[in-house]
Amino acid sequence: MQKSEDSAVDELLQTYGETGGINYLDAAATLPSRLSVENSCTDLMSLMFPGFRSEPLVSSEDLAQITRVRVRTLRARLKTEICRSLGKIPPNEATEAQADKFLSDFFAELPKVR
Repeated sequence: MQKSEDSAVDELLQTYGETGGINYLDAAATLPSRLSVENSCTDLMSLMFPGFRSEPLVSSEDLAQITRVRVRTLRARLKTEICRSLGKIPPNEATEAQADKFLSDFFAELPKVR
């Protein structure tokens, strides 16, 4: 029985390397940070629905500045995670450019989604 278990373990380990989908190998370094994704979702909700997440309501004079700060914060957080997902930490110039393109397209769609 031990031999078949060892064989099963070897085969499982091989699938981990081939197909990924686990959080424990070197390949997991290309997965986005769970905490960062959660924080990004919170930031996105704040952008899409200001005041909805029990945040203090802001005056209309401050809304533009607060929205700009939220967009910059979210963009920076997402850029790091996109570069990581593209397999480049620290990112090279091409990876950063690709992440910037994804983010520009993403942010351009937010007004339509809202």
